[in-house]
Amino acid sequence: MKRENTGGGFFTDIAVPEDAPRVECPKVLGYATHARIEGLEHGLGFVLSMEDGRLHLLEGYGWGPESTASLDLNNLSFEIYHEPI
Repeated sequence: MKRENTGGGFFTDIAVPEDAPRVECPKVLGYATHARIEGLEHGLGFVLSMEDGRLHLLEGYGWGPESTASLDLNNLSFEIYHEPI
């Protein structure tokens, strides 16, 4: 629905149709998924938030001190990888 670039990462609001089945899962998912991002030395980590059994929010957060403010989040080159926890 909407994405906000905070300079330290981003928040993306997710809309799921009301008739979509609800799922049983933790309120927060992720922590082991990361991305190498063109323009960021340390990349981003990701967290998915659930609300009432549906996806609600995707948060991307910087692993290093670099700012995300100048990144065009809609047109990034990136590579997803998984860190063991």
